Amino acid sequence: MRIAHWSIWGPNRSGMYETTRDIVLAQRDNGIDCGFIDAQSGQALTDGAFQTDGYAYADTADVYAMHLAIPQPYLTDGTPTAIFLHGHPLYSMQTELYQLEHANDKPFTTVLNLMNRTEDTWFVSMWEQEQGAYWRALDNCRDRLRFVPRGIRFGDKWSPNGPKRALDGDPCIVIADSFRLFKDSLSVLFGALEYWRRNPRARVYLFAMPPQNSQPRIALDRWVASSELHRMLSGVSEVVDYLPEVFRRADVVLSTVTGESRVVLEAQACGCPVVAPWPDADATVYDHWDPASIADGIEAALDCGMTREQRADATRARYPIQRTVQGLKALYEEMLS
Repeated sequence: MRIAHWSIWGPNRSGMYETTRDIVLAQRDNGIDCGFIDAQSGQALTDGAFQTDGYAYADTADVYAMHLAIPQPYLTDGTPTAIFLHGHPLYSMQTELYQLEHANDKPFTTVLNLMNRTEDTWFVSMWEQEQGAYWRALDNCRDRLRFVPRGIRFGDKWSPNGPKRALDGDPCIVIADSFRLFKDSLSVLFGALEYWRRNPRARVYLFAMPPQNSQPRIALDRWVASSELHRMLSGVSEVVDYLPEVFRRADVVLSTVTGESRVVLEAQACGCPVVAPWPDADATVYDHWDPASIADGIEAALDCGMTREQRADATRARYPIQRTVQGLKALYEEMLS
């Protein structure tokens, strides 16, 4: 059985890349012939010891696993295809409806067109509780939708053990979600300010922020400079490759994402408490539009009584990659039967 995964190249900057890489490596560990193809270039690219495969890898594949896109002539060559549904459907809808990403102007229509493929196509999601109702409606009773348990290959990278970034603050508060409409960090930013008013020793660091000179970053910088926000901030950064060091140092990570975002799971795997509108957060704040509630959540997370090692162990136990491998293997066998 040979599986060709078509995905995006994005070490340290793309959740889709990291998830695909986890799946490919874990399947290889379990004896499945599995490749990673950069769908945009088809070139051999290197991330440490990990290397992508060229388009030629797909010539002898039994199954295609589509994460980003599949170029022609492969897309319509009749190979059974599992289309992985990354991200939340509402964000894809918002992106298209409000034209938020000009380089990706019809993401949801593209998904709908793919769902109209009736032969040799299955759809895969790892977020049944959060997204199942949306995808089932769009599948239109064709029974081509499969859910597999989510697993993460944390390895030694996402662990409490290792170097820590030198960051100020007592406590040190980190926000590390990218600014997108469906998960922007504005409300937690002001929640952190409310906490800082209670404890001026706190310092806040923003990561994965919009790039310099972009319109969102210009607006964000203007708000910070013209308000009380600048008094609590000790750093504003774009995407960085040392986030594990940040999470090992941070006393708490804030997020507005309602589901099990990879950012919060990686933070917890490094032992860091998380405040988020999510049941497995160290402090669950469903009213994340209320700064006072977020400030209360920070206080609760800082006093939750769990050690960093206990939190890391619990996170690893909740998301074993082996369950994902088993679920996908069963799907591939079904597709080839």
